[in-house]
Formats: sequence, C-alpha cells, structure tokens
Amino acid sequence: MAKTPHEQHSTPRTVHNTLPSIMTSPPHVPTFTLCNGVQLPSLGLGTYRLKGAECREVVKNALRVGYRLIDTAAVYKNEGDVGAAVQELVNTGEITREQVFITTKISPRDQGFDKAYAAGLTCLSNLGLSYIDLLLIHWPGTQGRKPTDPRNKTNRTESWRALETLYKQGRVRAIGVSNFTVEHLKGLLESGAEIFEFHPYLYTTQQPLLTYCKSNHIQPQAYSSFGEGHLFQSPCSLNTNGTKCTRAQILLSWALRQNVGVIPKASCLDRLIENLGAVEVDKEFVLDFLDQDVVKRFCWDPTGVV
Repeated sequence: MAKTPHEQHSTPRTVHNTLPSIMTSPPHVPTFTLCNGVQLPSLGLGTYRLKGAECREVVKNALRVGYRLIDTAAVYKNEGDVGAAVQELVNTGEITREQVFITTKISPRDQGFDKAYAAGLTCLSNLGLSYIDLLLIHWPGTQGRKPTDPRNKTNRTESWRALETLYKQGRVRAIGVSNFTVEHLKGLLESGAEIFEFHPYLYTTQQPLLTYCKSNHIQPQAYSSFGEGHLFQSPCSLNTNGTKCTRAQILLSWALRQNVGVIPKASCLDRLIENLGAVEVDKEFVLDFLDQDVVKRFCWDPTGVV
C-alpha cells in the first residue's frame, strides 16, 4: 500500500492563537457509550497533516473552545505534538487529562501480535501520556502485502489480540478499528468503535456496515465528512427551515443525526468554532445532493483487502 487512508477536510489555513484561556460557555458535545461503558465524544478534531507548532496550537485552541476528542495516528507523525499540547493545558490547569479523549491508530506496517503490541506501546510513549483512550487498527491490510494476500486476515486477527492485551493491561481504555468492512469485522470481539469514510455520497454504500455496527454494539465514526472538500462545491438543494448554519455544520450534523460520530480537521480558529457548532443544529433540515445517486469515495477503498 503506497499510502494510508486519511482524514482531511479543508485546505490549510493560518493558525490564529487568540485564545488565552478556556471559553466560558462552549457548546455541549454529546457522547456515545462504547460497549465497555467508556464515553466517546460525538465530535472531535482530526489532525491529519498537522505537525509541529501548528499542530500544538490547533490542538490547544480546539480544547479551549470546547473540543474534548482529539484524533491522531502513528502514520500522521504528530502524536508527540498532540500529547505535548494536551499536557501543556493540563499543567496550566486549563483542563484535566480525564476531560480529554485521545484516539490514535497503529500503522498498517505494524500488523501481527508482536508488532502491534510494540506499536501500541510506541503510540503511548509518543503521546507522553499515561494511557490512551481509544487505540485502533488503522487499516485491515498489512503494508507491503498485496490486498489479496491471505496473511492480511491472520495479521489483523493477531493485531486485535495485541490490542486486547493492551486493554487488559490498562494501557488503553477502549479498542477498535478503522476502515474495516463487515467481513473484516467478523470475528472481532468487543470492538468499541469503527472509523470509516462516510458522507452523503457513501450513504447507501455504507448502510450494511452501519447496520452491522449497530447490531454488534460498535460505535461508528466518520472521517472525510466533507469529501476532501468536494462536498462544499457539489450542487445541492438545502432546506434548513430557517436555521442559520453553514454547509459544514449541516454535513456534520447529517452524520450526527444518524448516531455517527465525526472528526473533522480544521486548522484555523473560526473553522474550529464553526465545526463545533454542528452539535447545536437541532432543527429538521433537508439535504439533497443533486448527484447523490453517484457513489463517490475520496479516500482509500478497503473492500479489496481480504
């Protein structure tokens, strides 16, 4: 596999560090209850392609305006920045560690029990935190192996055992997967969450996966909610019944109304606040993409992985 799936939603913008402290009245972000009772915030911040000082400032600003879920991954190479930002606000007393939910993912190159277990410990070390809230297998296949290689199935089963071990040891609070299909999910016990590409152009395609998740108490979470930005330009008919909201907020709310969590990326303060406002879109609305009968994926397709 040349590259891994990603969770990008907008073109980079300048970071504005204008928040000296926590907002006094941030929007209330509802939570989902995972199969083991852990509470997962329904909306969080995706950090793909954010690195260094920019990543640290964005994460701090996100936490200050009310975000409580930060999503990262080993392949993003920013776990250290995410952890440093969280720790800085903990040290200043602006938040507590318990108020923040950190999700990260082991790399597709680290499939198999030994590699996955070591990768989980590396994620924990990179973050510099005492525990991970949610640890995921990022991809159902193994980097360097063909999608049709039967070893993919064996490796991800072994990787899952490694995550279970880390969970039993108390190093992670919950475990799950990313980009798995229904076939990939079968046989995995007690999966807390599943992150996958989901937006109006994949509504029909992903229904079997959503149904399976619901039936097996797996919390679905969407990435690429804006179709890599394409859904901002796609022709659509939008009736918000008088509610003042942006297309970004409508797209995020569209998923939330289906009990699917969202982790949009943003890098500027106004976009962080705009996206967070999706949790307050409470009126009925109609979102009709004029070409929604066309199935479109904007990220990697896992259906070819055995």
